[in-house]
Amino acid sequence: MAATNDLTKDEDDNGIKIQDTRGEPLSLSKYFQVMNSYGREIFFAITIVFTGIAALQSGPLKTKKVNPPDVFFESPSLVTDFYNGNIKHLLSLISEKDVSLVMYYAPWDASSLQAREEFETVAKFYHNEVFFAAINCWWPEGECRKKFSVSSYPIVLSYVHEMGVVRYEGPIISTYLINFLDSILSPVVPLHHSGELLDLLAKHEAVLVAYFEFKNSSYPRGYKQFYYSAIKALSNDPDRRICFAIVTNKNAAEGFRLRARLQMFLWNRTEVYPGDISGHAELLKWAYDILEFTSDWVSPPGTKSTMLSEILSENAALVLFTPRSLLLEYTPYYNLLKEVALDYNNCNQSSLVESIKHRLILKRHIMQEEFSKTIRKCHKNDTAHDPDVCRLRPDLCDLACCQTTSLALKSNQACSCRACLHHVVENIEEMKLFECENTLKLVLKKFNINELGSFDQCHDIEISFPVKFGRYKRLSFHCQMESSYAIKSSKKQLTEEEMAELKDDLIVTMIQNNEKKLCHRMRYALSYSELFFPSFPDPTDSTSWLNNFTGLGCFTNRSLNFIAMDAILYHSFAENLGIDVSLNHHQTSAIIIETSKENQFVLEAPVTKKALVEFIKNYTYGNLNRHLRMPVRKLAGGCQDGEDYNVCVQEVTTETFFDIVLADKDVVLMYYAPWCGPCQSISHIFLSVADYFSNVKDIKFARINGEENDLPWEYTVEKYPTIMFFPAKRKSESMEFPSHLQISMTNVLHFVLVHTQPKVRWMVSMEMCNRDCIAHNLIMSSKELRRLFREQKSLINDLHFTQFIIYRPKKIKSALPNKVKEGKPPNINYLKSVYLKTVIERIYKKRRQIFQAQQLQLILKKKRDIYLRDLNTSQKEDQTVESTTESKSKHGDFRQGLAKDEL
Repeated sequence: MAATNDLTKDEDDNGIKIQDTRGEPLSLSKYFQVMNSYGREIFFAITIVFTGIAALQSGPLKTKKVNPPDVFFESPSLVTDFYNGNIKHLLSLISEKDVSLVMYYAPWDASSLQAREEFETVAKFYHNEVFFAAINCWWPEGECRKKFSVSSYPIVLSYVHEMGVVRYEGPIISTYLINFLDSILSPVVPLHHSGELLDLLAKHEAVLVAYFEFKNSSYPRGYKQFYYSAIKALSNDPDRRICFAIVTNKNAAEGFRLRARLQMFLWNRTEVYPGDISGHAELLKWAYDILEFTSDWVSPPGTKSTMLSEILSENAALVLFTPRSLLLEYTPYYNLLKEVALDYNNCNQSSLVESIKHRLILKRHIMQEEFSKTIRKCHKNDTAHDPDVCRLRPDLCDLACCQTTSLALKSNQACSCRACLHHVVENIEEMKLFECENTLKLVLKKFNINELGSFDQCHDIEISFPVKFGRYKRLSFHCQMESSYAIKSSKKQLTEEEMAELKDDLIVTMIQNNEKKLCHRMRYALSYSELFFPSFPDPTDSTSWLNNFTGLGCFTNRSLNFIAMDAILYHSFAENLGIDVSLNHHQTSAIIIETSKENQFVLEAPVTKKALVEFIKNYTYGNLNRHLRMPVRKLAGGCQDGEDYNVCVQEVTTETFFDIVLADKDVVLMYYAPWCGPCQSISHIFLSVADYFSNVKDIKFARINGEENDLPWEYTVEKYPTIMFFPAKRKSESMEFPSHLQISMTNVLHFVLVHTQPKVRWMVSMEMCNRDCIAHNLIMSSKELRRLFREQKSLINDLHFTQFIIYRPKKIKSALPNKVKEGKPPNINYLKSVYLKTVIERIYKKRRQIFQAQQLQLILKKKRDIYLRDLNTSQKEDQTVESTTESKSKHGDFRQGLAKDEL
């Protein structure tokens, strides 16, 4: 055979063939298979080579760069957006401003996206007084990400010049942020008389009053520390529970009866700060450690928090859900809650508490009267503040900022010029004056008037030309000789009449500006929520409902805490308690929550002072019915006796719980919830176990929707799914399926059989017993019954013999053998007190065992009769079979005969 491969073509009817060295023909498809296998081996070898080369390279992995970020606050925006994370530029701008508000965001974060619109709204409200900025602190290449480590977004920080940074911890909602900025801009309140102190105590939980004299120094000793403390307190107390106030008049300080330079007024007492004000940390710790409040607003952060659990775990709490009016300073319904809470906790009939209560009532009356007047007054001027006013009156929206500057002509003549920068905004609320002024300063710093042309005189410079500085449209100059301004400035002084007219004009202008600000603030407040007022008690009605209420919290073990929640922001908390606040009167509802017993009681009537007082008194005396989150309903159908079911697991509701679960049967109850995935996955296991007990009447399987049905706290569970076993006649000894065991059919069946009553175990055993099992158990039970009878007979003989010894001792002694007579005689007392009693108890026990064995035999015989009846029925059917199957039927009769013999 040749050593080389001779590939020759041989054409025949089957197509092209290829011969190998052995001369055997190969088909074309076989040839491609061979080549394909060689190709895979070559490809695998090449892959190994390149993988080894790549592994030997020591350079870093090459990754694709992230796309650069986009603008988060789109133009035109009043928020300066540092979307590239340029933190140095941001900090340099902040250092030039008095107050700045900065949001650190991530462009992909849902909370940041939601906060963007709210932050923009706050910027429109305070753009003339506060510098607003936002910075992308997620961008990996940005300076902010490299310098700071932000755990969650967004973060809002307020930068106060020379005072540091204050972090905002409240909800990022425009009204809450505006209220926070109000406190930043005015951290300290001046006090002049005691009426103002009562107003502050009615609005806040405590007032920290400091006395400073500003005669000898612009900053008295301790004032800066007090001012700094007022700002720093906002980090942990954005709602201002403690108000910081100062008194600068000595007579006013005596009127407040200040015993020291710093004193805190609480609702029931006053506390003096020990020592001088040396640092803000010590002062704030002292103030908030002694703070006690009768009522308080609660604002959960929206993430996992223990805030509510800490409040509700101490005592039961009355929670008021009502819309919060932060920008209008007072919320009337919370004002009412605080009045009731003060009266409830006024144990010593304090005159200060009574004064605060009267102030709260007076404030509600004044607000209700003035509110409608203010609404009508603002409504008349709505067109002047309409957001579309720029479209109707473009001249009003031509914002111009001006500055006086000195310009030099070529003739070395000095001109005093008034330079103005103009731009048009789309909305009158978007005017941002400080940005215009800063831009104008930068423009004038390098401006040369001679570049615009040749001017001989200063009055020739009356020019206006377009510019391109962001949104600004033109720059104008109006110049005169500096001497002419000097002449004007040396004009004679105004007369007294002219001064009086000027003062009147200034006062009128001031009043108009204040009215505009008030209307502007009211529009923002009402855009968040309407202002609702509770009805006042009818003065002609009896006030007997107030009897025994003052100081009630001090004389009962069921004392209450009083808290309030914004019904607009936290309506979901009310919904979880089964209350739809939007359907209630004035979107306000009151509820008492007992966490320890998992009870809640809802005030069904509209919230008034009389309704709240009676609600609290009924709770104290235990006259309230528990509120159920879901309406009580009884399901149609269910497991009815006599109906043919394969297996039935009954659905339990709040109404049927006691009738089903606490009945005189063993009950296996599964707690589930609609949203619980594992509950659905174990349903077939629960049904399979229930199927084993389907014919047993003394045990019931049921399930309950724990989310939709309210139960007494002792019958609730902490997790879903949970399987509970309630034994018959011992419901208080209910058992929970062990949490460490897997919920499988074997484990659940073992759990039920271990805890159920013996007769249930018997019945289940009988249900599971087949033909062979019945035959075997009949034989064994007969043997056991004979053994028990023998033991019983032996015990009866022992009883008779013992009685004979006790009651006939002489006869028994003469009948005994001589050896026994010489021994120690039996102890008659022992036989009477111990042995005889023991024998009787053993006889009773044997009789019970015999009875149980007989009952077992009866059950087995019934099962045997059922099998025999089935066999007889099948035998009669076999007799009608055709003659061709005669041999088979004989064989079947033979097998049936064997089955009868076994049974």
